[in-house]
Amino acid sequence: EDHREHLAQYTGIVRIPFSEAHDLTLGVEPMVQTLESPRLPEQGERIRLGVFAQYDGTVWEPTWGRLRLVPALRADVDSQFGSQISPKLAARFDVSDTVVFRASYGRGFRAPSFQQLLLRFENPTVGYIVLGNPDLDAERSHGVDAGFTIEPFDRLTFGATFFRNDLQHMIAVVSAPPDPIYGQIFTYDNLESAWTMGAEADVAVRVIEGLGLKLGYMFVETWDGENDRRLEGRPRHRLTASLRGEIEKAELVFTARAAFLMGRTYYPTTVSGEVTEVNPGAIAQIDLRVEKRFGEKLALFFGVENLADAGDAYLMLRPRTFYGGVGTQL
Repeated sequence: EDHREHLAQYTGIVRIPFSEAHDLTLGVEPMVQTLESPRLPEQGERIRLGVFAQYDGTVWEPTWGRLRLVPALRADVDSQFGSQISPKLAARFDVSDTVVFRASYGRGFRAPSFQQLLLRFENPTVGYIVLGNPDLDAERSHGVDAGFTIEPFDRLTFGATFFRNDLQHMIAVVSAPPDPIYGQIFTYDNLESAWTMGAEADVAVRVIEGLGLKLGYMFVETWDGENDRRLEGRPRHRLTASLRGEIEKAELVFTARAAFLMGRTYYPTTVSGEVTEVNPGAIAQIDLRVEKRFGEKLALFFGVENLADAGDAYLMLRPRTFYGGVGTQL
């Protein structure tokens, strides 16, 4: 297949420091994108422009702490989906060098991608097909989060965060009646209203010099207000683990990451039009990467994604993939 995607994007950022405690950041992000493929019913063309401004300043600094506020504003204009103004306000309070509290509120805007609008993807080996939906609308949201980080010891850091996001016209993967050849069919649709809410916690340990371990757990509750049920395909429990090691003398860096997803729910539609409920088992996704550096300007790397070849007819994961490359800095 001849699949051609052209993307031209520029990001310009100007930072204006007024003092050590106050600075202003201004930015602009124009983008032009086209996509041609036999899997598309028509060529995709899009122009976007984003501009943003952000202030970062210390507004209160008593003898025992420091409060920083970060208000920001972003404006997006999309040739297909109109414009959106997205404000944000974040706060950070450093009680001490080892105890930090954070909170933020913001609005969001997400236009559907060409793949979600137009692409037809077939995977008959696993037994599913994904169809784009050209009638998708842009997703808008507002969310809040609050959390803290504590470093009780030099080699140990613990953190926890609570979050809540309310969405309008949420872009979601939904099940459709199965195809006799390709099996389960998935497509994209806008949900009139939805929310996600949950908490996550993580702990990072520097086991020895050059070796670090990080463990995390996230619990997420979701709701599809349009269909009065949990959101499809969102795992309720997510366990993560990552290990990073560095052998300084050999200039060798290795990383290993694992994610365990549990509590997914899907609502496939039978050929007769009956909606059913399916709860697949847990999924374990494992990634490995090794990098060999040659001084400060050259590195070779090799890795494998989805080592266990995880995935099923309901979770669209890339199969086991090997990659390698070279990186340089000029």
